[in-house]
Amino acid sequence: MWIDDLQLIYMDESSPTIPPLPPDPSIPSLQFITPPVPHRSYRIWILGGLSILFLGILVGFIGAKVPSPSTKQSVVLPTSILTPTPSLAQGADIFAGWKTFTTNCNVSFKYPNDWNAKEFFLVKNDGDCGYLTAPGYTQGLDTRKGLYIAVSKILLGNVSNNIAINSIDDYIRSIKAISDPPARITNLINKSLQNYQGKQFDMSLAESQTIFVFAKDTYLYTVAWPSQFSGREMSQIDQILSTFKFNK
Repeated sequence: MWIDDLQLIYMDESSPTIPPLPPDPSIPSLQFITPPVPHRSYRIWILGGLSILFLGILVGFIGAKVPSPSTKQSVVLPTSILTPTPSLAQGADIFAGWKTFTTNCNVSFKYPNDWNAKEFFLVKNDGDCGYLTAPGYTQGLDTRKGLYIAVSKILLGNVSNNIAINSIDDYIRSIKAISDPPARITNLINKSLQNYQGKQFDMSLAESQTIFVFAKDTYLYTVAWPSQFSGREMSQIDQILSTFKFNK
């Protein structure tokens, strides 16, 4: 019986296709269960790719910011640093070409060529000695406008504004008594001009000026200039005052 069945199964390729046998209920069927693929592997690959991409962008950004050691960068310095002033670089005399003014009280200054010098005649060897005035300086009855330096001297023991002047403090008190109400004295300090020790203060009356006063021999000497200036103007006044001296 089984031989006949085998002969029926064995047929050549030209034989018609034999339909599959129906499943035998007595034989248990095998069910293959495919284990699920964990999603964590996909997350690891995604995170790894993003990390590599981020590192690539970071390295490129740093490389663009940090210059190559072989690349030389030029640094542009301000002109004031690159080009020193002639007076500092070459030891030039800033007073070269300035004139010398000698006042009637034997005090002299150097001053710029565009300034003017005016000498005053003293009355009994007392009073204003002379003026240095800058271009554009004007003087009214009570006020002066522009840059100036004025020099005067007072014989000790003279009386001014009903005050006998025997010291620097007496002179300051006489200045206050010029007007009623008294002139305003501010910024009173001990100061020196060259080797002469004295006092300096600001006085506000019809105008505001700075006065330096010191004693020498039997006189008080005063040097005055406007106090409202600063910067370049004040620097020029300081330069002129630095040439102050008594002639022998």
